[in-house]
Amino acid sequence: MKDKIIVITGATRGLGLRLKEDLSKDNVVITLSRSEVENGKTAFRADVSDFDDVKRVFDEIGKIYGKIDVLINNAGYGLSGATEIMKKEEIERITNVNFLGAIWCTKCALPYMTKGAKIAMISSASGLTPMPFRTMYNSTKAALTMFSYSMKLELCNLGIDCTAFILGPVNTGFSNNRTVVTAEDSRYFKDVKEVDDFVKNQDNSKKTSTKKVSAYIIKKLGKNHLRYHYIVGFGFRLAYVFYKFFPFTTFRLTNFFMRKREK
Repeated sequence: MKDKIIVITGATRGLGLRLKEDLSKDNVVITLSRSEVENGKTAFRADVSDFDDVKRVFDEIGKIYGKIDVLINNAGYGLSGATEIMKKEEIERITNVNFLGAIWCTKCALPYMTKGAKIAMISSASGLTPMPFRTMYNSTKAALTMFSYSMKLELCNLGIDCTAFILGPVNTGFSNNRTVVTAEDSRYFKDVKEVDDFVKNQDNSKKTSTKKVSAYIIKKLGKNHLRYHYIVGFGFRLAYVFYKFFPFTTFRLTNFFMRKREK
């Protein structure tokens, strides 16, 4: 892609930062983040969960540039733990950021998007298959992916394309930066801790680098027509197909490994 006006949310670190760096070589890249140092031109501070804040920023971008060619909804964070002991505010927050945030950004960007424009949702393989104690994170990513599918159909007659990039583990430190909800007196404590320790101990060298994922995303966004989703990682493509055709077997296997771990 060259000479495009591109908006990326959540670009202060990890994959979002890498996308910003790679795309800035040939395009105008505008970033949105809660912790962004605002300069009023290519960097704006905004809370994606706040509709009024998002609208203010996109209207300002529209005034400056007149259009938006590509929107990359990347903002999001991880949350793990047992749903029963999560606070209402914790559930609302992850829903507002991971799911509603993408809706608000898409809604506010669309008035400045015309034929040929593209929208990308950075989703997760966690939203394709069930996982214990990742319920709220998984649910927001599943909702985000379905939002992307539906928007692709909704916008097709306008010539605006939409896709979801469904990622497996990426070496960004995302897992270590997620919020973990736990309590030692909870009946879930042992299970949550063991699952959390398993995630923390995953070998980062086996995760896909941000360099590779960024290059893959940019390559796909450069195509004239986008697929309804792109699953990054061969193993996760296999897992998706397996779960799609054998959902009950997937549940039984998950339960088996959970019970085996408890022993």
